[in-house]
Amino acid sequence: MEEFSLSYQICLEAEDVSVSRIQSSVAFIKNLLAGSGNYYLKNAKAEDESSLDEYVLRIYLQDKIQQTECIQQEDAKSFAFDLAQLLEDVAGAHSYLAIEGRLSWKYGADSKSYRFCSESGMDYCDICDLSDSGNSGDSGDFNDSNHSNNSIEGQEQGS
Repeated sequence: MEEFSLSYQICLEAEDVSVSRIQSSVAFIKNLLAGSGNYYLKNAKAEDESSLDEYVLRIYLQDKIQQTECIQQEDAKSFAFDLAQLLEDVAGAHSYLAIEGRLSWKYGADSKSYRFCSESGMDYCDICDLSDSGNSGDSGDFNDSNHSNNSIEGQEQGS
């Protein structure tokens, strides 16, 4: 069995959002996680920090997992791809949300770092592979033009 670790922090946020839209968006995101076929996403917790009084929608997704022997190998290998697909689905369905986040993933000898970004009004989520640039992903902002968009499909297929 392979060693597996991942760490991610993602913030989904919008201001001046109606109460009903806040509630339906939170339910949508929680349902996407609960219905995910990926073990690690299905067990992810969405922290709802929204303020209905201030009309602010804010949800945090974060987790850190370290397993000396990976318990769900296929889900571990496909985690980055599955998370990116989930964020694409959220951005497509709720383009008013701003999405920012980072993911560090390691399975066996393979490791990757990604940055996710979707500005309010975008119906897609930019996914930048920070592994190839020599940047660990621990610094820099989401508008840094030194990183080009890269697909993470190769990670799932290449693992």
